[in-house]
Amino acid sequence: MNASLRALLSGVVDYAGLFPPAGLPLDEAIRNYARYRQGPDAWMLGRFVIPASRLPAELSFRISAVGRGVDDPTVLRESVSGDLTAIGSLPTAEAYELKGPFEPASVVGAAELVLNSGATLFYEIGFAGDWRRDLAEVAAAVSAFNADYPDDRAGLKLRCGAPGPSSAFPAAEEVAHVLRVCRDAGVPLKFTAGLHHPIRHFDAALQAPMHGFINVFTAGVLAHARGLGEEDLRAVLADEDPAAFVFSDDGLRWRDWHASTAGIAAARTDFVTSFGSCSFDEPRDDLRALGWM
Repeated sequence: MNASLRALLSGVVDYAGLFPPAGLPLDEAIRNYARYRQGPDAWMLGRFVIPASRLPAELSFRISAVGRGVDDPTVLRESVSGDLTAIGSLPTAEAYELKGPFEPASVVGAAELVLNSGATLFYEIGFAGDWRRDLAEVAAAVSAFNADYPDDRAGLKLRCGAPGPSSAFPAAEEVAHVLRVCRDAGVPLKFTAGLHHPIRHFDAALQAPMHGFINVFTAGVLAHARGLGEEDLRAVLADEDPAAFVFSDDGLRWRDWHASTAGIAAARTDFVTSFGSCSFDEPRDDLRALGWM
């Protein structure tokens, strides 16, 4: 394993075995995560993703708690407060993932509630309506919040896939737009869904193109380290050739673009943080099949 690939993938997988399509029972998901923590690939493992409402008090894992989520902004505060009561009893909770009204007041209000909880808020991005305008306004609001509270930074969360028709998957140009807007605003991103495999490919069963986590995180690194614009980011995200992604101890290269290993580590810390996956085995199996692990 060379240094740049390790920097790109260190702690990158937040294990979400409780969620579809795996949908494991809680005790089985806990056993899996405990086993992964003791295995040779534990360096790739991030947090254990669990609904805040199901948090066992005795759980000692690194936790990302998922909020119940609401559509009505008038009940958002009550919902978040209930989730934080559960999270507050668990000192290992590092992140709180929430889906709610996609508007600046709701996102910043939720971030303010999470202050001093020990968890970083990741608020899920929506693609309904004029989402590009909404994203710009929300990213600007989160950026201002982070400037005021640098020790309690909030971030946004992007869903890269979902069960159902291909329309449930954001296109490469949409993901590129999110990366560019959040990069420019200095807003951290985490990802979820549809990223079990490293390289973008067409899934015959779903009849949809699936994003690759190597594509997404390479695009994020190059956006952060080299200032790539949306056209180049879309090309990184859409590339289905594993040979286009080259890793060495010095850094990664995609086509004509390069980022140093130090630049990769900085982008992972400040910008593209992790992705949730209901499988920890599939990402590793595919990396081994490519000869990268």
